[in-house]
Amino acid sequence: MSETFTPLEVAERIIGGIPVLAVICGLDAKAPYHWRRAAQGRAAGYIPINRAGQLWRYCEARKLPMRPEWLLVGATSDEVEAALSAPVAAE
Repeated sequence: MSETFTPLEVAERIIGGIPVLAVICGLDAKAPYHWRRAAQGRAAGYIPINRAGQLWRYCEARKLPMRPEWLLVGATSDEVEAALSAPVAAE
């Protein structure tokens, strides 16, 4: 049975840890740790929409196996693992 990952967990698995996400978003190294907790208008583990857009553009530019909806609603562990294990197409 697969586990459901929050958008933050998906981003950490595919892109990198909190410090990496912070650099991509132009934030203080510890700022994305707050995304693990709920805030007004955002559930725990969800990425603010403007930051999700930045992370999506980063993934798209580097051809990382990310789907845009995963940064908004999350994904199952099976989906993420399948994306990470898929062969990368040559350009």
